[in-house]
Amino acid sequence: MGETKDEGVKKIVVTSDDIVTGREIADPRKEPLVSDDRVRQILQRFAPTLHKGIAEADTFFSRSVGDRYADATPMLEDEIELWDALFGLRHVISEKAEQGKLYIPEVVADDSRLLTPPLGTQEPNNYSKELRVAGSGGRQFRVNLDRVVWTPILPFNPKDMRLYIKPRAHLGGQGRAYGEGVLYNAFIAIDTYVQDALGRWVVEQIPGTGVHSWDSGPVYSPLRPVGADVWFNTTVNQAKPNILTSSVDKPEYLMLHCDINHPEQLGNLPILKDQRLRLFFWQLDRFMRPISIGGHTRPALLGSGS
Repeated sequence: MGETKDEGVKKIVVTSDDIVTGREIADPRKEPLVSDDRVRQILQRFAPTLHKGIAEADTFFSRSVGDRYADATPMLEDEIELWDALFGLRHVISEKAEQGKLYIPEVVADDSRLLTPPLGTQEPNNYSKELRVAGSGGRQFRVNLDRVVWTPILPFNPKDMRLYIKPRAHLGGQGRAYGEGVLYNAFIAIDTYVQDALGRWVVEQIPGTGVHSWDSGPVYSPLRPVGADVWFNTTVNQAKPNILTSSVDKPEYLMLHCDINHPEQLGNLPILKDQRLRLFFWQLDRFMRPISIGGHTRPALLGSGS
């Protein structure tokens, strides 16, 4: 893995030599994906944002970055290999596709304008009618993209699918509901997504949604086959230490919990010897700086710097 400089911005250039195989991941003689010190440095980068949000929790409802599906970027080959080996990325997608649970919306991928909803659900004049739809005479379903669209859906064909990844960070404020110094929630997540060969987001039905008169049927959202996140403390307790633990560990999903009560003491934080945890922070590290992909640059979505 090399570095280049373009107008003063350091970029990481990933080559085929950087690809890590599933066999190498399982080899205990190999170096860990990310060092303990680098995990601590990443948490130290987030600590000021977390503590500022806690101090101002009564003044806002939400502060987020990376919320849009359009912010997802193509997964690099070594990223696919790692998420596949440790979380079963391609297996999860294939299994759901074989079970007939995955669909693609019949919309042109590069047009995010709203599709006119089914008659009787909304006033058609309130929506753009310019979204091009193939086979628009079919039954329409609500699909939650960056903007809600009403469109027919088709079965997903996994041939030549494209894999995407996106980090996002969120602080949920209370808006004076519970007073100062208490957030509703705080987390950093890494999600994976899938597009078909034509660049359309692969969607699945949201659990718990059924037929409603206002949405003309089940609701669909883009598939997130595998992912991981870390949830932080929502208030500061000086009497408690900093911790980083694993809360939920499923084949396709990892939830971590981290309390940062003393940012100045993060240099001593114990780090679990867990490859899935280390993949999460290795991936976060990738998004701390721009990466060159085939002559294009994937931006540092969580901020630039070391």
